[in-house]
Amino acid sequence: MDGKTVRGARRSDGTQVHLLAAMTATGLVTAQREVEGKTNEITVFRPMLAGFDLTDTVVTFDALHSQTAHACFLVEDKNAHYIAVIKANQPLLHQRLKRLPWRDVPLLGKTALPRTAGMRSAGSRPPP
Repeated sequence: MDGKTVRGARRSDGTQVHLLAAMTATGLVTAQREVEGKTNEITVFRPMLAGFDLTDTVVTFDALHSQTAHACFLVEDKNAHYIAVIKANQPLLHQRLKRLPWRDVPLLGKTALPRTAGMRSAGSRPPP
């Protein structure tokens, strides 16, 4: 699931056109809806997926859609799985996830190499 504002496309009132799309892993768009100017992508997520059989399908989405209601809809109503991006817009969940022992998670039967003082995670700022 991903939303994009269509460059150069405007409604009669001058607002930009914004679309939410559902795509397969190969990039095939299977559903797409316009997001009305007075709302956001969150309100379009569930109605767009309602008619699909998502049993055992993995749905991925960005941080905007990392909502409890979306997760419950996918798991309980659609029997699907999901991969959610969690960022600082969900501060409590973000903090809890950061505290998990990620370095102890096996990676294809291996564990991550120990970090050295010179290494930093992606997206982190270099020391001042």
